[in-house]
Amino acid sequence: MEPQAKARLGQVIGIPSWLVKRFLRHKWLLIGGALTAFVILMFGIQLKNALLIVLLTLAASFSTYYKKYIKFTVGFELVTLATVLTAIAYGPFIGAIVGFVSSLAAEVIPQMIDPSSFFWIISVVVSAFAAAFLHSIGLPLFWIGMGALAVQLIISEPPRLFSGDQYLQSMAAVNIVTTLGWTVLWFRLLAEPLLTVMTG
Repeated sequence: MEPQAKARLGQVIGIPSWLVKRFLRHKWLLIGGALTAFVILMFGIQLKNALLIVLLTLAASFSTYYKKYIKFTVGFELVTLATVLTAIAYGPFIGAIVGFVSSLAAEVIPQMIDPSSFFWIISVVVSAFAAAFLHSIGLPLFWIGMGALAVQLIISEPPRLFSGDQYLQSMAAVNIVTTLGWTVLWFRLLAEPLLTVMTG
């Protein structure tokens, strides 16, 4: 996101730029703390499951690395897939931790953190609980993924959509369409086989 757009978005949603700068200054400390909590909560989980969780988290964390070079989102990310699958396989709290760590890392690693990132990170955490609930009422896996994505978009996109800024609104529209496309693909092709391995 362009610096001017970051500043405008910060003004719209009320997150001061000094908070974003402070976060960037201490990003590895925050990520390290989150990973430590993640490891502590994994005690008692079988080794195979723990390894799968770590692998999914790493894949999701680095899935947006391309943004470091193109400085724009095209909706390609594995964070939603990893969050939903871990929430279903291991419970909403593990799913929420995977979602938090991977979404935070997915913004920090390509250095694309901005005020809207905080809304997306929160939305991913909430979507883990939504996914677990939708699973508990017997919804098919594909529609659980779509429901989790809908929760994320409802939380993360309004600050840009209603900002009154044409550039930010364009970014939100592109993100919604492309993220939907990639998520449909992941939940059609990858979700079932991965979940079978995770629960097998």
